[in-house]
Amino acid sequence: MTDALQTGADDREPSGLSGRDHERDCLDGLLAGTREGRGGAVMLLGEAGSGKTALLDRCAAAASGRARLPRCTGVQSEAALPYAGLQVLLRGTLDRVGSLPERRLRALRGVIAPDDAPAGDRFLVGAATLGLLDELAEERPVVVLVDDAHWLDLETVDALLFAARRLGMGRVAMVFAAREESAIRDGAPGLPVLPDRPTSPGRSPTRRDP
Repeated sequence: MTDALQTGADDREPSGLSGRDHERDCLDGLLAGTREGRGGAVMLLGEAGSGKTALLDRCAAAASGRARLPRCTGVQSEAALPYAGLQVLLRGTLDRVGSLPERRLRALRGVIAPDDAPAGDRFLVGAATLGLLDELAEERPVVVLVDDAHWLDLETVDALLFAARRLGMGRVAMVFAAREESAIRDGAPGLPVLPDRPTSPGRSPTRRDP
């Protein structure tokens, strides 16, 4: 196993991870790639109680002390509140912004500190989110963890998927966890998917069928 963002010395298998070797290996590879400038994103799909949160917790433990770990959890009662999830995810980060274009900075401030400025359009917020994550990653890798993504507000989903689709040569990883039937997967074409169920022979276990 690579020495980048290792899973730690404790080899005991946490509850909820039994039989999830493939998912763990894929996530380990994603985390390790951030050290080498290979960013990326993945979506964990499964029913409630299937171990998605345990996998996110394992990612957090693996990256702790080696990466910045913005994390948020979708809340059903806040699903109609624009950018509620993004506010939680990015709070406390605006002071780290240095080189974002002014329009994008204003848009992001309008999301994180609504009294400060109007949020602006979704493109600007998405571009600003990506720019902020890239800036944070200049100091150390960034691993964004999003649980219960099916309950996030649509504006947050749009901004995060905008960023996720544009990760590449950088040190940012994003891991989404959502219900199998969630509509969020329809907004993430090309994003690798780790299914909750075993894959059939001849089918890629990390991507959706076209």
